[in-house]
Amino acid sequence: MRLVALAGLGLVLLGLTVTLTGRDSESSGGESDRPKTWSPPPSSSQLASVAADACQTNSAAPRLVVNASAGVMQSDEAAAIGLSIEGAADGTQLVISGFETGSLFSVGQSLGLNVWGVPASQIKTASITPPRGFAGSMDLIVRLIFPNGRFADQQTLHLEWRPLKLALEPLAASIPRKISATEVHALLARGNALEATGDLAGARLVFQRAAEAGNARAAFMLAETYDPIVLETLRESGLASNVETARVWYAKAKDLGSDEAPERLERLAHRSD
Repeated sequence: MRLVALAGLGLVLLGLTVTLTGRDSESSGGESDRPKTWSPPPSSSQLASVAADACQTNSAAPRLVVNASAGVMQSDEAAAIGLSIEGAADGTQLVISGFETGSLFSVGQSLGLNVWGVPASQIKTASITPPRGFAGSMDLIVRLIFPNGRFADQQTLHLEWRPLKLALEPLAASIPRKISATEVHALLARGNALEATGDLAGARLVFQRAAEAGNARAAFMLAETYDPIVLETLRESGLASNVETARVWYAKAKDLGSDEAPERLERLAHRSD
């Protein structure tokens, strides 16, 4: 009997040992199979590297730089925009607002009412001429825009014009205002565009500026906007013609060297309003 009891006790102890060993194996196996998601935080040197990369990226973006203040101009005098671009500016455009209605730009094109666009590649030659007789100030808002429409930078330019002194007005009226060949070309192109859209008043204003600066072609084109025969040919009989004004500008064009103006003067010799 004593031997049987000892044998039974040995079997129980053996079973308990096997059970405990199995549990330890399960526990060990579960821990080893569990995925590890924790990772150490970045070091200070890694953070410094990321910050430096971010600064370098931001510094590479193009930005507008004001070169110099244009100062105070005389009435009717063109003012340089006076901006340059730092950084890669391929395809970017300057969008200018805040100018007076009737102002003229030497380069670029209209983007809407009192909004003008200038390609970044033409920024060095960009200038603005105020409306005739304008005296006062303008705060131009100049935005630099990427080709995809994303905003890059913005600057505000303060420009100011003062009226001519009364004592100088007769002298100034007798001396043509000198403008560059580039500006004359831009005025003629702008006048043609306005005339094509039916804005005869705007075209006359633009042509007159170039004509008063001594450009024969501009004087001739200005005369055509008043010539009733030309307007009838273009089927623009509803526009206001003025024979006398047409004669004045054809005569001016003739004096400036136009070969076409004499024939137009002959044609209007017996024409009346």
